[in-house]
Amino acid sequence: MECLQQLLEALEPVVVAAAGDFSQSYEGFSTDTRTVKAGNVFVALSGERFDGHDFVVGAAEAGAVCAIVERKVDAAITQIVVTDSGLAFGLAAKAWRGRFALPLAVVAGSNGKTTTTQMLASILLVRWGAERMCATEGNFNNEVGVPKMLLKLAFEHRGAVIECGMNHRGEMARLADWTRPTVALLTNAQREHQEFLRGVEETARENGLVIAALPESGTAVYPADDACADIWADLALARGVDELTYSTDPDVEADVMGRVENGELVISTDEGDVVRTKLRITGSHNVHNATGAAAAAFAMGIGPEAVAAGLGAFEPVPGRGTRFVGKHLVVIDEAYNANPDSVRAAMNVLAGEAGPRTFILGDMGEIGDSAEEAHREAGEYARSLGIDALYACGPLSRHAAEAFGEGGRWFETRDALIEALKGLRGTATVKASHFMGFAAVVRALQDNEE
Repeated sequence: MECLQQLLEALEPVVVAAAGDFSQSYEGFSTDTRTVKAGNVFVALSGERFDGHDFVVGAAEAGAVCAIVERKVDAAITQIVVTDSGLAFGLAAKAWRGRFALPLAVVAGSNGKTTTTQMLASILLVRWGAERMCATEGNFNNEVGVPKMLLKLAFEHRGAVIECGMNHRGEMARLADWTRPTVALLTNAQREHQEFLRGVEETARENGLVIAALPESGTAVYPADDACADIWADLALARGVDELTYSTDPDVEADVMGRVENGELVISTDEGDVVRTKLRITGSHNVHNATGAAAAAFAMGIGPEAVAAGLGAFEPVPGRGTRFVGKHLVVIDEAYNANPDSVRAAMNVLAGEAGPRTFILGDMGEIGDSAEEAHREAGEYARSLGIDALYACGPLSRHAAEAFGEGGRWFETRDALIEALKGLRGTATVKASHFMGFAAVVRALQDNEE
């Protein structure tokens, strides 16, 4: 149990007013009255479609002992009035994080964050066991999700991995400040969120701010084979921290090298350690993700045996490369999200599969003025790989179907697309930005095989 007075002090930078009994103890936080437990602090977050202040009374009735609010509410509960309840939630998580002297890796970058995070989590699970490690769950990687994950840290934990995502300037700086990483792992810099960021280099700099949050004893882990590697090297040099580079390009030297030999993943270090294992996920981009996860594990003091066992036990995350094998069709589920470079990576995987090969594409969001061009490029790239058919849905994806040419089909609605997929054979990859809801397409393909 913690004391509310300590919480009030941690939130001091954003506190406007406070009223109630701060000698009380509290245990845990909640942002949802449906999950409030007795002794919780309720955080009144607000969004476009909801206002957490409308639920403060309900939180008090459910047993919450304090509410963090942006305006005082007529409710019988101790209240801390702040300028921004979301920022206050982050500061509360930062204060809690500060009580743990454990290795904590933050995973940031354009693509592959969740897969890399869960690969590293699998390694931590092997090394320390489920009760002694903490890892990001689901898609909790933003300014609400990251505090929730940090607040799960417990004194029995020996290590943690937290995924941090961003789509606008300043977000990563806040997340990095709250998480206080000892290891900063960058996956890559690619074309994401270009509606809000000016080019790949700015994306690399924003994600690289996690390096600036490292302590002097921290380690920056980044891909030497990325075009933006120099940006991260400069940030590490400015911060004065150790660097551990990784690569899967044999022409680019790095501290940790990954490759595939006879179907096995082989990861070697410049100190002579060698990891050999088999991945349960395909694609050269996932070899790169695994090499990055291994490098971060080494930076956390974990040996090659645990790295090999953890990577070998890793199961793909739903929507990020999972496979369904039916009687007549193999479905590769990449439906969680999409940007131009991750679409290319998914197409590369499909090109190596048994045919006929069908790429099912939904619109890619947040890519700014280049959206039409990016979708045309996707169609042209699929054609160049010899993919047999491209089915598209969404106003932007129409350009991909047209660029693909013969074998390209466009559907105005998702239902029309699903209807056309009945009887599909061979291998199909489903890829779209999350807002397109293409998980429904994956389910339909699976149902067709039952």
